[in-house]
Amino acid sequence: NLGLGDRTHRSSPVQVGSLNTWSNISNSALNCCAIKTDGTLWSWGHNGYGTLGLGDITGTSSPVQVGSLNTWASVSATETSVFATKTDGTLWSWGSNSHGRLGLGDITHRSSPVQVGSLTNWLVFGGRENCFAIQSL
Repeated sequence: NLGLGDRTHRSSPVQVGSLNTWSNISNSALNCCAIKTDGTLWSWGHNGYGTLGLGDITGTSSPVQVGSLNTWASVSATETSVFATKTDGTLWSWGSNSHGRLGLGDITHRSSPVQVGSLTNWLVFGGRENCFAIQSL
């Protein structure tokens, strides 16, 4: 889950890769998601329910780009789902949709980002198992 390409536990800080272009990061006990300054979204870790947004359920120990878009603005990871906003203010979610937690009006799990409604100007706050989004004015 550290993004270092291995499963070794670390007791002190270690840089992930050699890049210094990360602008936003969110993690849970099982996965991490990060946005680079170029607006691309990256994820790594456990991938149950497709939480990494890569279209599958295979975990990875190194950062992998989610799609090819460069319009991501913020990201918030929970243990089983992820919520993110794009630069146009739209809200996106993926991963476990138990109890309808992705906000899509159903209970189908998603392994790739799916837009939540059509509203814009969202602020997202993550928790351990749930995420909260509010529309800002």
